[in-house]
Amino acid sequence: WRDTRDALNVSVYTCEGETSGKEKSKEQWQQLGTQDDVRLARVNFTMNSNPTYARLPFERPVLLKAGTTRGFLIHTTHDRGIVLRAKEQGSWVVGEITDADD
Repeated sequence: WRDTRDALNVSVYTCEGETSGKEKSKEQWQQLGTQDDVRLARVNFTMNSNPTYARLPFERPVLLKAGTTRGFLIHTTHDRGIVLRAKEQGSWVVGEITDADD
């Protein structure tokens, strides 16, 4: 598995409303931008790290009105995409609660 600091090709998409049920419906997504050779920093909150942030390739701003819902998809050429969170030791078990939900 490659370090997330390796260069990735990134495409960003958006859809109106929630993303659930739209995973295989290309026509419901609008591409916001694409860029090759993007480098994203590795951030680890369990150890001392100095996170830096990278820009995602938006070709135009996305304006959200209060109370609306909008879905976003970040597609990369990395085989695991962008890991937003990972279990410190081991792996997730099917059915395991990963977040507390109010």
